[in-house]
Amino acid sequence: ETPDSPSAPRPRPRRRLILAATAGVIAVAAIAALLVGRLVDDGAGAGAGQAAGAARGPVASPEAAESPSPSPSGSASGKPSASPSPSGTPGASPGSPADGKPAAPAPTGVPFHASVRAHAWENQCSQRYLVDREPDAVRPPPVEQDAPAWVAAMGAVSADEQVVEVTLQGKGSETVVLQALHVRVVRTGEPLPWTDYGTGVGCGGGVALRTFDVDLDQGSPAARAAEGQRPFPYKISESDPEMFRVTAHTGGRDVSWYLEVEWSSGERQGVFRVDDRGRPFRTSASAGRPAYDYPPGASEWSEHQPG
Repeated sequence: ETPDSPSAPRPRPRRRLILAATAGVIAVAAIAALLVGRLVDDGAGAGAGQAAGAARGPVASPEAAESPSPSPSGSASGKPSASPSPSGTPGASPGSPADGKPAAPAPTGVPFHASVRAHAWENQCSQRYLVDREPDAVRPPPVEQDAPAWVAAMGAVSADEQVVEVTLQGKGSETVVLQALHVRVVRTGEPLPWTDYGTGVGCGGGVALRTFDVDLDQGSPAARAAEGQRPFPYKISESDPEMFRVTAHTGGRDVSWYLEVEWSSGERQGVFRVDDRGRPFRTSASAGRPAYDYPPGASEWSEHQPG
């Protein structure tokens, strides 16, 4: 058949199809170019920001500027977790009230002041000491307030009996309950074979101020309230201190020992050690040892005259 035959199909115009296809390709290429341009721009911006951050220090990322979701015990951004505070205000950290004022710090340490006298005498002439020296090498006896220095210089040990005076005073308005007083023995042995020296004679009798008595010869010594004295517990504060006199004695031993005070204040509690400036107290029996006195007005030690 010839092209002019009415039964032959007429060819469609292809020019329009080519133009349409070309337009589509151009549109796709344009979109791709725009996307590639944005990607390139973003990459360059990120690189510039990192370089600037390296020069200026760390730069917060967009994610770090956003509020993190609640997490247990902190998040990767370093911000505290949004957990309920003790005051019931969300986001408030412990110790920071909702009104923004700083909370008072929790008290720490021992809630009282302590003053210890390791050589508190019953009277000015009652105390005796054991010294490992001959009389001509022993200084004249001290007065009570100078006893610690004299004891240290002579290497002396309390003979037969030692009186320890402890004053406890609270800090501020805080009330402290003193629950108990315990005796702790560090070491025990035979009495020291040293010479016995008295602090004086002829001074007259004194008024005993014993509050608690400790028998160091017992297997487990205890601080017992003297007759007429009430036992523990006691309460102290800044305006209401307490003074304790503890008389420890031994008839046949050499004992190193110290005291412990149990205390409590609110929800706090502890044990306070009472000793001789970091060392245990030491008390030794003097029975059978040579004994000397230093009478008033004398210039040297003389043999003790019983009576």
